Amino acid sequence: MNARTTTLALLALSFAATGCATDGAPSSSAYEQLNADSASYAADLSDPNMEMTQAPRIETFSAQPGVLPVGGGEVQISWTSRHSVACSLSVEGRAVKVDSEGTFEIDVTHSTDLALRCFDEVGFTSEGVGFDVEVETVPVHHFDGSAESISLGSPDAITVAAKVNSGTPVQYEVTLQANSQLLARANSEGMASDITLWLAQDVNEDGQLDQDEVIDYSLSRPEVEAQDRLNAGTYYVIVSPDAETSGFFLTLTTKPA
Repeated sequence: MNARTTTLALLALSFAATGCATDGAPSSSAYEQLNADSASYAADLSDPNMEMTQAPRIETFSAQPGVLPVGGGEVQISWTSRHSVACSLSVEGRAVKVDSEGTFEIDVTHSTDLALRCFDEVGFTSEGVGFDVEVETVPVHHFDGSAESISLGSPDAITVAAKVNSGTPVQYEVTLQANSQLLARANSEGMASDITLWLAQDVNEDGQLDQDEVIDYSLSRPEVEAQDRLNAGTYYVIVSPDAETSGFFLTLTTKPA
């Protein structure tokens, strides 16, 4: 109940306690009390130091970054509120009690929903605020034997060209003959377009790209690159162009690790 509601309730009680005249009109003493209370309430409203009792309100609620790469990462959550004594922060439906304002970090491995609700000492709660932190996912890729095989020494370099249709991913099976630093760069042919480049290893040899098998990936316009220090062995470079890409050039370069 806010200050105004409380005052009006007190006025009503004062009126009831004072009594009424026999004709149903308030007695003169009731009028006097009503006028005195009204004057006091008006004086309170004119006091700049008086803070009206208000329902709790969330002022800010954010998470940075809002989008994480494959595998997830650390997210910083921050919030502020007014007229509250504490808040309830919900992560994936699991709520914990937190201060009325604060900042802390959590590890996020998959797309996660966050929600915040604050409350005052009486128990009134604010409207809930929520949003999602997104984690990019690995597209479904199957290593079906159609990948073009490329063998590289160190140092070494090769450029291959490919024609694509309707954004169909193109796979390359890359064998490193020695421990190397591999740089893969794809350039779209003709008009600038989006190309996602994946560098992975089929560790469990199940013929499918799993999230924990992605070594690196990147997205840019019109060039992308994935770079890491790798042991000798077999890896996959997957080029995923958008629907507007008609072709691309892929350059693979190795340096001794």
